[in-house]
Amino acid sequence: MDRKKIIKILASFLVLMLLFTVLSRAADSASLANVQTKTAQSMTIDHTVTGSGKVMQNREQAVSTIGEQKVQTIYVSEGQSVEAGDLLFDLDIANLKEQILLKKQEIEKMDLTEGDNKSKSSAEEQKKSSTRTRAEQDVSLAAGKGNEAVTRAAEALQKAQQKLQDYRNQQGIPTDGNDAVFAELNKTLKAKEKALQQAQDELKELERKIEREVNKALDEAEKKNQEAQAQAAKAQAAKAQAPETSLTEGQTEPPAEPASDENGAVPQTVAQPQTQPETQPQTQPETNAPETEDLTKVEKEVRNQYKTELEKANKKVEKAQSDKISAEQAIQQYQQEQAANQSKESQEQEQLLADDVTAKQQTYDDAVNARDDGVRTAKRALEDANAPEGTDSTGKISKLDKEKLQMELQKLEALLAAGGQIKAPIKGIVTKIAVTTGDKTMDGTAMLLADTTNGSKFVAQVPVDQEKYLAKNDPVVIKPGNNGNPVEGLKVESVKANEENKEMLDVTVKLPADTLEIGTAAEFEVTRMSKTYRTCVPISAIHEDNNEKFVYVIQETESVLGNELKAQKVVVKVLDQNENFAALSDGAVTSDQKIITGTDKNISGGSRVRLAEE
Repeated sequence: MDRKKIIKILASFLVLMLLFTVLSRAADSASLANVQTKTAQSMTIDHTVTGSGKVMQNREQAVSTIGEQKVQTIYVSEGQSVEAGDLLFDLDIANLKEQILLKKQEIEKMDLTEGDNKSKSSAEEQKKSSTRTRAEQDVSLAAGKGNEAVTRAAEALQKAQQKLQDYRNQQGIPTDGNDAVFAELNKTLKAKEKALQQAQDELKELERKIEREVNKALDEAEKKNQEAQAQAAKAQAAKAQAPETSLTEGQTEPPAEPASDENGAVPQTVAQPQTQPETQPQTQPETNAPETEDLTKVEKEVRNQYKTELEKANKKVEKAQSDKISAEQAIQQYQQEQAANQSKESQEQEQLLADDVTAKQQTYDDAVNARDDGVRTAKRALEDANAPEGTDSTGKISKLDKEKLQMELQKLEALLAAGGQIKAPIKGIVTKIAVTTGDKTMDGTAMLLADTTNGSKFVAQVPVDQEKYLAKNDPVVIKPGNNGNPVEGLKVESVKANEENKEMLDVTVKLPADTLEIGTAAEFEVTRMSKTYRTCVPISAIHEDNNEKFVYVIQETESVLGNELKAQKVVVKVLDQNENFAALSDGAVTSDQKIITGTDKNISGGSRVRLAEE
């Protein structure tokens, strides 16, 4: 195949490939989602709360009357406006006069009953006073008689106890220490105890003396040893300082040998032969060092000097201890012998005297108990006499009833003086009528008037989730339902939970006088401006999946076929939002990123998209 043909075929192939690419791109573009985009902007998020309600009275005033009064004529109807002093209704005068007469008769009857009650109360008080006096006398009498009996019993008991003690003293029972033999034995014991104490004191003094002598001897021996050590050290130092004989420079022969002593010994100062190393001089042991004392031996010698004296002192203490024990044993033996010598007859006599003491003691105890019981019984009777009477409220009730009748009489007489007419106390609107012409009145409210002199209030209900956008003093606009002019310049008076429905809030707005008629239906609108947020996007850009909020932004990439646009998922945090816009946390998206706000097809993260033509 020639070259031209090959080039032609290749060119045709390339043209076909280009054509197929263009067709593929066109077909792909036709399938892509068309999206609208916006960029984030800085703005405030406005919140508008609306609701419907009606105008109500600020304050109501009740018009009351006395019960059982016949209504003659009613001059107003519910919803009617009245001025202060306007006639509301009037009462039947004849029935009013009859009621006044009946009240006066009831009061007179109560006065008579009150006089009878006072007389009865006075008689009962006199009786109670007499009972109280007798009870006081009984207490004094019971105490006097009881004390006399106790005194007699106490004297008898004392005499019996004295007889028993006298008998025991006559029998020589050593219970009080007056026995002569016992006293002598006890005196001997005291002497032995004194001798023992003296011997123990002497032993302790001897031991202290030995310790002083031992310490003195040890101090002297220690001092002598220290002196010996000092002398030895001094001799050693003197020897070390003595000059040694040696060859000096220039000498060729050693000096003449010194003469030896009578035993042939050479003095210690003679130089040693040169064959001995200079580093090992020959020394002789110390033969004249002072001797040192053995401290243990010294202490033993001193204690041996007092050994005999110490043994004598210990034996003296032992003997004194033995003498004391013997004296104690003698007293014990004597007491045992005395107890054994008591005869059976004396024991029986003593028992009789002891029994008499027991009997006299019982008599005394009985007298004390009888006195206390008598006094206690008399005091209880006195307490009963002094106890306050049970609360009798009859008198108080009668007084209250009388006061009530008198007040009702005054009201009836005031109504009669006014000709039975009931007038409006304030300017307002009649909201309730509780009386009927020809019927008798009930105690309490006959009519209700809405006070219009103090303005009115608008009350509306909104869902509780709107509470965060409502607060006291927020500006509010009220639009009447009768197409009246909106009322501006108002403020929220209060935001409270609705008593009947906890899912709703009551929003109250105070209205100036003569603003809107009571009962008028209206709507309110409260707008609150948030702070300025730097990153705000249309609410249509916000998506949510699995409690996660996110937006799609345009991501542009390059390919062999040109630039491609893809949707990139970005998770965001919404700080605030209304029905149109949402405020995002800073850093989620940038101000130059294109955020997808709308699409004609479903997209997801990574989906290829194309921008819709504006």
